[in-house]
Amino acid sequence: CEGGFSVGVVRVTRYGEQHIPVPNDEIELQDARHWAVCFDGELQVTEPQRFIQTLELGIGSAKGFGYGLLSVSKP
Repeated sequence: CEGGFSVGVVRVTRYGEQHIPVPNDEIELQDARHWAVCFDGELQVTEPQRFIQTLELGIGSAKGFGYGLLSVSKP
């Protein structure tokens, strides 16, 4: 994976959906939609430096809205 890790077994839990009004090209509002999910499982670090950077920066396109946070622990 480009984040310096590969995903093993995972359980996905959906937490909800957020609608964010954003202007389109015609200055009308459209909803951008983001779905909050929790991935719970195992991953294997394949590139330690890149993985640390991924932890610091987050993942996904909705980081500016509070998504993309990672919490990790040793098994």
